[in-house]
Amino acid sequence: MHSCLGVLRLLAALGCLLAAAPVRARGAEGRSAPEPAVPAVLDPGREPRPGSLLAGGVALVPGLLIHGSGHFALGERQSACRLLATQGAGLAGVIGGIGLLSAVGASEKLAVLYVPLTVGGLGLFGVSFLADVVGAVHGRRPWPEPVVPPGITVRAGYVGLFGSKHSFRHLGELGVEWRAERLVLDGQATLHPQGDFGEYRCLAGWRLWAPSGDPVTRLSLVAELARQGFHTEGFAVTTVRALGELRWNLGDFLPTMQNAWLLGRLGGGFDSLDFAGTSADDDGLPFLVAELGLGLMATDRVEAELAYRHRKGELPGGMAIGDGMAGFAGMLELRGRVAVGRRWALVPGVRLGTGVMPWLSLESRLF
Repeated sequence: MHSCLGVLRLLAALGCLLAAAPVRARGAEGRSAPEPAVPAVLDPGREPRPGSLLAGGVALVPGLLIHGSGHFALGERQSACRLLATQGAGLAGVIGGIGLLSAVGASEKLAVLYVPLTVGGLGLFGVSFLADVVGAVHGRRPWPEPVVPPGITVRAGYVGLFGSKHSFRHLGELGVEWRAERLVLDGQATLHPQGDFGEYRCLAGWRLWAPSGDPVTRLSLVAELARQGFHTEGFAVTTVRALGELRWNLGDFLPTMQNAWLLGRLGGGFDSLDFAGTSADDDGLPFLVAELGLGLMATDRVEAELAYRHRKGELPGGMAIGDGMAGFAGMLELRGRVAVGRRWALVPGVRLGTGVMPWLSLESRLF
């Protein structure tokens, strides 16, 4: 019996058996001592593993060209292969999308063919690189879970606009949000102090699906209505959008990115333009909305999200990439949230397009 137990158990279990042997010899209890339990084995691929700054450096060089290098240096071979495959899929999407763009002469009517392919390819390429760097430094352990309690929040802050063709530079922002278990309603006004510009925007989001036990993954339907008034230029734009939004827990793909999320939005809308009260000839011109990004909770109080937004009609306007692709590209947006108390938070961000648009708001949860 002692030899069998010595094979099946660790040294700690052997110590327990040796301590119990005198009791059995004396027969004081009339029965043998209870056998110690075998320590549980963690699920392979889920046991914690610390990150490494060296692996993070490898994710930068040569990881910029070979995605997954950081995870390979960390010993996460399966994750490294997945990141490399994601990079390949992203490159294929970019090449295919640009090829279609050239073949159809950048026709807006055929944007539904080349925009999702190009944006998806760029997004996968960027996400695979960022996930390699961040995951290699962080290691195989969960990120904090995002928690957005229901209630009403109000916010106020500053918005800047620099390097843009528009004359106004400094704006104020006011907003209010009501969040229930599945429904979100948000209203926002962005105004120039001298009245050169005014934007009014409202949003409604409905959560369609979320798996039980997963604090991140969810599928939602979002509708937006906005009106921008460029008073010095003498025109206004009314925009209607409807899109689907997916947040997917990257922990299902990479153990080092548990509770971080891949963000994807796809939908469409139309713009209605009027100049001094007269509608333009292309009134109601439809367009496509496509976004892809990466988000995570860096700490229990700090949230960050980086995304490419194919929305050319919003400030500061889409990026211009040469004369041949002028107006094709969208914007890069980095958005954050820093909780500074139980009811207060700072909401910083910056958007890069034709110009640079930074903002900083103070948010307060009323109840």
